[in-house]
Amino acid sequence: MDALKNKSDFNFQAATILIDKCCYAPSVHCSYYAMLQYAKHTLMHKFGINESDFDPDKNNVKGIGTHSFIRNESAEKIKNQLIDKKTAADFSSDFGTLKRLRIEADYKNVEIDIAKARKSFEISKKLKLILQKL
Repeated sequence: MDALKNKSDFNFQAATILIDKCCYAPSVHCSYYAMLQYAKHTLMHKFGINESDFDPDKNNVKGIGTHSFIRNESAEKIKNQLIDKKTAADFSSDFGTLKRLRIEADYKNVEIDIAKARKSFEISKKLKLILQKL
């Protein structure tokens, strides 16, 4: 089994457990990385993007960062493969929302409550379902 897919599955499980244990901020972190790892796995295994293509020093990633590269490439594949510009735009927007919630959970001096934890988990699941259609 692919290590990234395994890590993604573990992070989805961890997010569920953390929400159940009222550990909301770390659950947001796990929800975000579960989706990010699954997106990277999808790009590598369904579209042949090499691990080295995600290197922050590569021209395609330089200046935007690995996470934005994964977001942009995934949205592009959704648009091209599903011929669905709305789904691609929604994916990109939801990815941005999930990332903002993860930044709040990891770095900001704000409370992360159950609503934000559940929202992050639901967005993450929604994005994974879209990626599974590719």
